[in-house]
Amino acid sequence: MEILSILRIGKEAWNSVNAIVQALEAGIEQCGVNPNIVQLIQVTTHQSANELMEGVAYIDLLIPRGGKNLISRCVEHAKVPCIQTGTSICHIYVDDEVNQDMTIKIIENAKCSRPSVCNAEEVLLVNSKVANDSLPKLKKQLDTYPVELRLDDRAQKSLMEQKL
Repeated sequence: MEILSILRIGKEAWNSVNAIVQALEAGIEQCGVNPNIVQLIQVTTHQSANELMEGVAYIDLLIPRGGKNLISRCVEHAKVPCIQTGTSICHIYVDDEVNQDMTIKIIENAKCSRPSVCNAEEVLLVNSKVANDSLPKLKKQLDTYPVELRLDDRAQKSLMEQKL
C-alpha cells in the first residue's frame, strides 16, 4: 500500500513549497518510487482547506501546520481525524557558502516584517565558518527592531570579540 501525502499551503508560501515538492518528487523518483505519492494542492483558498477537513472518504489524517486560527478551525470543524499541533517553530540555517548581505535581508524579513505570524523565524543556526563575520552584521541590522537575541556561548563570544 502506498502512502500519499497531500500538502496544502497558503499563497504566501506557494513558490517555496512548490520548489520543495518538485525536489521531493525528483528524489523519490530516483529511488524508484512513484513520485506522485507527494501532491501539492494547487488552490490556496480557505475553501480548499475546508474541503480537506470534510474529505471523510478521502483523507485519513490532517496535520495542520500554521497559526492558531488554522489549527483551531481544524480541531473544531474537521470531519476527519486531526492531530492538534502547536504553532510552527521556523528555523533558518546560514550556510558558509551564501551571500551574507542577502542572508541578512532574508533573516530581517523573516523575523521582523510580521513577527506574530506562524511562519516568523524563531531559530537561527549559523555555520561556524561564517559566524564571526555574519553575526555582527546581523546584530547591527536587528538592533533597529525590538528583537531579543539569545545566543549560545560561541555566538556570544564571537560578538564580544568583534567589539574589541
